[in-house]
Amino acid sequence: MNNSFLLAAYTITCLFLGGANAVAQGAQEAQEAIDATPDYSGAAAIIDGFHQNLIDIMKRSDELGHAGRAKELYPVLNVRMNVKALGIGAVGRRNWGQWDPTQQEQFIETFTRSMASTYASRFKAFNGQNFIVTGHRQGPKSSVIIMTEVESPLRETTSIHYLMINKGSKWAIADIFLDGAISEVAMRRSEFSSILRNDGFDGLIEAIEQKTAARSSP
Repeated sequence: MNNSFLLAAYTITCLFLGGANAVAQGAQEAQEAIDATPDYSGAAAIIDGFHQNLIDIMKRSDELGHAGRAKELYPVLNVRMNVKALGIGAVGRRNWGQWDPTQQEQFIETFTRSMASTYASRFKAFNGQNFIVTGHRQGPKSSVIIMTEVESPLRETTSIHYLMINKGSKWAIADIFLDGAISEVAMRRSEFSSILRNDGFDGLIEAIEQKTAARSSP
């Protein structure tokens, strides 16, 4: 909503409710509401940058191959995503809390390489795709969901929504919703939960590494 419109609305309301003092109080409250409104432009900029990274890598797909795309995506994910938040969400806080720091570090490293491999498979080649940020909405607590669409001349337009969190004044991706609804974290948690229950930490690491290696196979 336009800031001047919000101030004017408070002023008009207060004129009816109590005169000059109410006007002053209402104007102050309106300004406080404006000041408290989160700035989501940084979150959208992260997504725009991520999409540009994907396009740049896809345009060199033949040169890079799957392994090359995954290698270039690895640092991109570490910059654009809060991989730790994604990873904790995928295994659950209870499991995460039972691991020692060395195990936690090993899991995040393995998980990040798996995510890079996954995106290398999802975005194989550039065929004129156009990534568009279409809007945003408030997410849980202080998060925001950035809504996007991927237009392609070879397939129907698809929706990808990103859950963004702000840590240390920096926005980062904490979940991805494919087709606007299918949570990446929820899919991973469904996959990981039975492995953890049956095979524990070592079994999970082995399963993730095997799946990552399989994606890289010709």
